[in-house]
Amino acid sequence: MHSINRIITLLCLFMTFFWISRMDGLHIIGGDVVYKCITRDTVRNEIEYEIVFTMYRDSRSGGAQFDDPANFGIYRGLGGSWRFERTVAGIRVENVADIDIATNNPCILVPVNVGVQRGVYTFTVRLPIINESYLISYQRCCRNNTILNIVNPGGTGAAFTTEITPEAQKLCNNSPVFNNFPPVVICVNREINFDHSARDIDGDSLVYEFCSPVTAGGTDGATTPGSPTSCTGVTPSPQNCIPPYRDVTFASPLFSSNTTMGGNPVVYLDQFTGLIGGVPNLLGQYVVGVCVKEFRNGVLIGTLKRDFQFNVT
Repeated sequence: MHSINRIITLLCLFMTFFWISRMDGLHIIGGDVVYKCITRDTVRNEIEYEIVFTMYRDSRSGGAQFDDPANFGIYRGLGGSWRFERTVAGIRVENVADIDIATNNPCILVPVNVGVQRGVYTFTVRLPIINESYLISYQRCCRNNTILNIVNPGGTGAAFTTEITPEAQKLCNNSPVFNNFPPVVICVNREINFDHSARDIDGDSLVYEFCSPVTAGGTDGATTPGSPTSCTGVTPSPQNCIPPYRDVTFASPLFSSNTTMGGNPVVYLDQFTGLIGGVPNLLGQYVVGVCVKEFRNGVLIGTLKRDFQFNVT
């Protein structure tokens, strides 16, 4: 019995080293944007927000560093039709830190050449209260080129956004905030059982669902000729590259926004608790999107969105 357990452990360790050693050219791992209502000026009909964008990158693959400074776009509109409002430029990255990716799973030994780094961008904006939504976004290319569940991952960028709806403006609403960042490495044929819940200081009701990550930018100015600030560049111009952004293209029919990793039983997200469960049974690297819908008195007032990667080893 002990010999069998030892063989299983060695096989798991071998598959971990085999897969991780193939992960080259990495950069964007994930991120999310949240907002906090600071003040509401009823005389001027304005509202001030603190915006916090947290980004995660691969720190040991030779990929791009955090943009420092970075530029953010502010847009206004309804029904997914947006107009450029202004650029928030020159925001410096802060609180750069390595994420502890150690695991208590005896099946997984994380190699020394795998690392995740977090960077945080924080700024305040004062906006008129309007009957349209504001969308605040950051665009950047590219994702890890070894992701298996989307088409052309190495040429696929990301857009990290938060929408402040008219209802949220009137209520001086605060967006939910995720409690934890998902594990970077998980073991094939083992239950995930990860708490991906969020907290809301306003006490709003939260409903969880898988959703599609979105893409922005491309490889212009990096691995291909062209301007890095074009809409197919590595750092798209907020003024010229206006949402809506396209969803990533999942490698169908095996993968979709609701079946991002397959699994037996299929990997799922509990809509009430935010628990990610199921048993992934395919080795690989997967991009996953999670949306948290925020309800007050039965009315949808906002959606928090994050995308991230699972490495099934």
